[in-house]
Amino acid sequence: MPSPQIAPRFIAYIDEAGDDGLDAVRPIDPDGSNEWLIMGATVIDATHEAASEQWISGIVGSLTKYNLPHLHFRHCNTTNGRHVCEIMADLPIHCFVVASNKRT
Repeated sequence: MPSPQIAPRFIAYIDEAGDDGLDAVRPIDPDGSNEWLIMGATVIDATHEAASEQWISGIVGSLTKYNLPHLHFRHCNTTNGRHVCEIMADLPIHCFVVASNKRT
């Protein structure tokens, strides 16, 4: 008898920034990998999953001088970055970040 399906309660969107290289790290080695490895997650209630695409397209559409179809924070200038954070602060989401300095 198959086990019953359990509907997810939360959805986590996870991304990393930096790379995993440890042999050579900037700024000690100018040709090395980034000194930081960052893992981020945005967690939403599963009932908001369908709305999340609208949230993102609304945020992207509200940015000035931003010509990408997707949201990537490193491509935001200071004004747009602040604007994204202000919008996200009002959304029913939880954001988590783990930052690891590879030199230490």
